[in-house]
Amino acid sequence: GLVAIYEQVQPARGWRPPDGFTGRLAFKLAIAVAGLALTSLVAGLATAPFGAHHFQRLAPYGLLANLAAMPAVSFLVMPFGLIGVLLLPFGLDGLAWPVMGVGIDIMTAVSDKVAALPGALMRVDGIGVASAAFAGLALCCLCLLRGLLAVSAVIPAVLAVALAGAPQRPDVLIAPDARTVAVRGGDGRLSVAGAGSNRMAVSQWLSRDADPREANDPSLKSGFSCDRLGCVAPLPGGGTLAVSLKPEGLEADCLEARLLVTSADPPEKCPAKVYSPRTLSRTGAVALYRDDAGWRETPARDGKVQRPWLPLVAPEPVPSTGTSDPEADALQ
Repeated sequence: GLVAIYEQVQPARGWRPPDGFTGRLAFKLAIAVAGLALTSLVAGLATAPFGAHHFQRLAPYGLLANLAAMPAVSFLVMPFGLIGVLLLPFGLDGLAWPVMGVGIDIMTAVSDKVAALPGALMRVDGIGVASAAFAGLALCCLCLLRGLLAVSAVIPAVLAVALAGAPQRPDVLIAPDARTVAVRGGDGRLSVAGAGSNRMAVSQWLSRDADPREANDPSLKSGFSCDRLGCVAPLPGGGTLAVSLKPEGLEADCLEARLLVTSADPPEKCPAKVYSPRTLSRTGAVALYRDDAGWRETPARDGKVQRPWLPLVAPEPVPSTGTSDPEADALQ
């Protein structure tokens, strides 16, 4: 994107500064600021769709932060970083690092100030794989094609916007430790049991949900009723989810819950659909979606797909459960 833009602004290199020292100085300063602004703007626009897809957030003040921090980077951080490397063989690099550190402190202070501005962080939802892919295709068409052909970038750009609608969100999320579970409530927000066991997973779930709450927010527990034996929460569409913390509560949870998450070994015949460390070790984290046909399970790891960085795990034999719940049967 930057190369394509720089090619388009090449005619500006022929502009001549006005006469006089003050005019030339102002002209060069304006060109430098405009170049930095253009570079930051293009880079921000080119990476925004992918940042929104992967991190569910946008930084609308990125241009402001880059412009404010660039003098410190250009005159302190980069030059004295290079000087420090050159002085390193002579043992004199200690003269450069403090100056570079001042520049880094300025850059960090600017970042903190901009991040504290109202609306500095926008959480977004709905930028799926298809939308991000069409956005990337639009950028490629815009950068690689010339003349009227470049106008064809409008087509994938429109498709990217059209496909950026809110995707279906999971109604239940289960972490691989079988201790951290999230259920979507009637208000559309997630409630979490066992958030302290896996704060990283909870933070990722909330981020993916465009939810501004932190993993330690007390309101995350609102959808669960807990006692010393475990926690229960109502499921969308009826039924309950049980998180069993003690072995003595497993038998009752098996009979009363539709979905059971436990770190202990469940009874041999359990009517509920059970998620335990043994089953989750094969699937990884699990997302469950409720639709008109019932429950649909999406594991993080597909046991039928062999990836070079993961050992192949044989599928677990399905035991006879004796369940009479058709929706639980569909998930077995």
